[in-house]
Amino acid sequence: MRSGLRLITHGFLPIILLTGFFVAGISGGSSCNTYPMIGPHYFLNKNHFVEGIPIWQNFTENKLVAQVNHRTLATIMTLLVSWKTISFLGMTGLTWQARVASALLLGSVWMQMGIGVSTIWKGAPVEWASSHQVGAMTVLTSFLFAMHTCRKVDPRHLKNLVGKMKLEDPEAFRKMTSNYNK
Repeated sequence: MRSGLRLITHGFLPIILLTGFFVAGISGGSSCNTYPMIGPHYFLNKNHFVEGIPIWQNFTENKLVAQVNHRTLATIMTLLVSWKTISFLGMTGLTWQARVASALLLGSVWMQMGIGVSTIWKGAPVEWASSHQVGAMTVLTSFLFAMHTCRKVDPRHLKNLVGKMKLEDPEAFRKMTSNYNK
């Protein structure tokens, strides 16, 4: 899960947060109140972009393009987090803290997705848009908690534990290392 979460948190999540900032900054939440459709279409087409300005400016200043970009990336991230978390929870030997952190992450991402879709369907009233922003901080906190809780064990810690075992319980250390000498 660590490598998948690293991709999401170090690359995907900041981009989604940034696109959400653009949507909130230009009040783009009410530009299209259909989900998953964009009017009669599923995807953006050339008619949605404003001619005469650079294409990148459409992603930051065009209300429709900014909102659709944000919600498309968020949907992809929600599906990716769901897949990675469910595969992670299937692993054996996980601590209960890792399981709780993963379940919290999964729940917060789906809660945020639900709030976002409801905000779109309702036409982005202020109370729903505000709850969506609070949800973004919940998702960010869940990611950080999961990254901290589900991290790899540092090999230096294992070396220290083996050294401590050698000093405190030489018999157990001998039994453990005798298996490697065969």
